[in-house]
Amino acid sequence: MNEGETLERLVQELVDAMGEAEVAMGEAMDVARAVADDADTAADGVTSEP
Repeated sequence: MNEGETLERLVQELVDAMGEAEVAMGEAMDVARAVADDADTAADGVTSEP
């Protein structure tokens, strides 16, 4: 394997890793939205009055 092939392979691995990271971030955002929605729903019946 020459330097060009090695560089091409490394770039492809980086692109693949970035794609996987993007998917993971999307999933994390979905979870964060669900948690925020649950917290908002739970807070609907809560008042600050004793």
